[in-house]
Amino acid sequence: MLNNEHSHTKVLLTIKRSLTLFVPLSVMIIGVAAIVCYQKHASDRLVVEHEARNSIDLAHDKIVIEFSSVFRTLKFLARNDQLQAALKGTESSSQQARTELVQELIRVAESSGHFDQVRLFNSKGRETLRINYRGGVPVVVPESELQDKSSRYYFQECFQLNHGEIYISPMDLNVEHGVIEQQQITAEVSQEKQQHPHWRDTGSGVRVKPIIRVGTPVFDSAGNKHGILMLNYCANEILNHVDVQEQLAGQHGLAAELLLINQQGYCLRSDQPRNDWNFMYPDRAENRFLTEYPEVWKLMQEQQEGQIENQSGLFTYSDIGFKSTARLMEQEPFIGLFSSNHNEAGVIPVWKIVSFIPQSKLAARTAQFDFWAFWVVVALEFMVASGSVIIARNSVQREQIQRDLVQAKEAAEVANHTKSNFLANMSHEIRTPMTAILGFTDLLLDQCEEEGNNSSEQISSLQTIKRNGDYLLCLINDILDLAKVEEGMLTLEEIEFSLPVLLSELEFLFQEVVHNKGVHLEIRCVGPVPEMVKTDPTRLRQVLVNLLGNAIKFTEKGSVVLEVRRSDSLPLFLNFKITDTGIGIAPEEIKNLFVPFTQADSSTTRQYGGTGLGLTICKKIVENLGGSINLESELNRGTTVTFTLPIGEMKHESSGISDTGSSLDTRSRFEIMNQLKNLRVLLVEDGLDTRKLISFILSKAGAHVTTAENGQIALQEIETSVVAGNWFDVIVMDMQMPVLDGYAATRTLRDQGCEIPIIAITANALAGDAEKCLDCGCDGYVSKPVDRVQLIQLILQHTQKTALSS
Repeated sequence: MLNNEHSHTKVLLTIKRSLTLFVPLSVMIIGVAAIVCYQKHASDRLVVEHEARNSIDLAHDKIVIEFSSVFRTLKFLARNDQLQAALKGTESSSQQARTELVQELIRVAESSGHFDQVRLFNSKGRETLRINYRGGVPVVVPESELQDKSSRYYFQECFQLNHGEIYISPMDLNVEHGVIEQQQITAEVSQEKQQHPHWRDTGSGVRVKPIIRVGTPVFDSAGNKHGILMLNYCANEILNHVDVQEQLAGQHGLAAELLLINQQGYCLRSDQPRNDWNFMYPDRAENRFLTEYPEVWKLMQEQQEGQIENQSGLFTYSDIGFKSTARLMEQEPFIGLFSSNHNEAGVIPVWKIVSFIPQSKLAARTAQFDFWAFWVVVALEFMVASGSVIIARNSVQREQIQRDLVQAKEAAEVANHTKSNFLANMSHEIRTPMTAILGFTDLLLDQCEEEGNNSSEQISSLQTIKRNGDYLLCLINDILDLAKVEEGMLTLEEIEFSLPVLLSELEFLFQEVVHNKGVHLEIRCVGPVPEMVKTDPTRLRQVLVNLLGNAIKFTEKGSVVLEVRRSDSLPLFLNFKITDTGIGIAPEEIKNLFVPFTQADSSTTRQYGGTGLGLTICKKIVENLGGSINLESELNRGTTVTFTLPIGEMKHESSGISDTGSSLDTRSRFEIMNQLKNLRVLLVEDGLDTRKLISFILSKAGAHVTTAENGQIALQEIETSVVAGNWFDVIVMDMQMPVLDGYAATRTLRDQGCEIPIIAITANALAGDAEKCLDCGCDGYVSKPVDRVQLIQLILQHTQKTALSS
């Protein structure tokens, strides 16, 4: 049941985290896709608008170029010498000039090919000369076929113009005798169209001829108006240019319809020829752009160029017009876009050229992009969803693993803490009786020495008790050191000290042991070594004592040599090498030597004793000091242990061991006795045996000792002494006691302003115990079993400081 609930919780948590990842990413993807699509549409719209304007501009340019040619031809003919000669000469000379004029007009018509007729009217409106373009060949019309056109609008409007002014008629279809000129479309007609493309297909099986009449009044040299010169321009050339431009735009992806519209709103050119020229057919007069798009047309009338978009589509337009007052002698009369000249006097709009793109085609331009964008978004959403589920599941699993690891770590820490508490309690419980055992053993040995009792059996028994007590104390210290290392609580120092002094102490320390075993001990420096080094002297001494002790213990005969040398590289290292000629170790057993509680074999433990902790502790200490340790051994040949330590760069060097052994504090126990004469000491200790032992030691040293069983009684004794004016000189305080412990009693005294030196005694020896005692207000610290020399020296040290300060 619990497993099902746990699985259900994991699933819900996975879903929740998946959604937490998926939703913002999904929104971001959709937002990015929307932005990309919007930018694509916007950029495509800009392209469309730009291309539409380009199409309008190009169509306009084609029309301008085409009409520029027409105006140049008109200008040339109006200034022609033969025309002037025909107007001012005699009858015989006029006839000759007329002949020459006809030849010139034919030549112009042949070279151009764009004029359906070239006509000269007199002032009465009758044709005096007409050249028709028939079958691709210009032909002079006989005088008998010349017509009176005085009633036609184009003659009347053109004849009213002044010298040099131009007339342009609306574009319409050519009408002959009141009927629109047209042709039925046949194979022959289609072929003729290719040769002379003046005709335009209407989409209903016939062709028509779009015409624009361009003329100017004719004057003689005296300024007398004699008539008009008029060119019937075949406007299909203009419409063909628009057709070509629409095709080019389509090839570039612009699905636009180009329209040419007159000022009455009728189409002259569109994609549907049936919708063109409706103003020429009374039955179709209502079908025009104006009626189909009235709002658009209204806006077009207000401005000469621009773009309009509505539900129908996008309209891009521009007016094309000319200057009616332009003079042939001065400037081109035809202008296109009214960007700057549309307000100029005399400018008459003629047509509107319009690019129309339906909304369906606008949407179709980005439909494919939108289609692929949609499926890309779907694919990304699927990948994000899958990835979110995988990430969420892995995250849940990782967190579960982390929780398991945290729980395991907490359990290990609890177990380690429990182990530390157990070790501390065991240390306290073992050290307290050990204090009494070793202390009273020392007292008995001192008593035997004082009384001259030389009973070897009694002294041997006491020494056996002391030796085994020391061994038990060493075992306790090793276990506590290992606990400190494993818990990361090993306190290290980095201070400067004399290396020769340390080596001399070691030699003095093992002097008696090697003498009794008959083993030669040699400590030497190889080459110059620094006299002063900087590391932790206490831990270095502990390592050397342990390694030398092992070497001496396992060597029955031969020698033990300690060599010290300095490395040549920087930073500086000291190399320590301990070599013995002992029993050695089998190669397969070497790997287990640095494992706690492990020795070479069980017989070693039975024969030589030991816990198997020494090398483990040495290895940890050396590594914490920044060095390394290595062991080489050969069975029955001996062992070599080498370790290196960084020592910093020191100035002074020494080539050997300083003879400082005699400077050590080797005074006998009796030399420090009677040092506490007349000192009043308050001893606070709950253990009866320990209290009796320490009280005896202090009394024998000359002190006046008052005892108390706990901190509460101690406070009362101190208060009584203050009232009586008989102050204590020093307080020796056990830290773990019933009723009121030493920590609380010390803090109470310091809070009350008591400045009496307090020496702490505790059976705890783990890292932090000394700091804890000093932090609560103690002045010194002694661990059990109590070293009486150390205790008396501490009392002397702090009572002398108090005396000096007072």
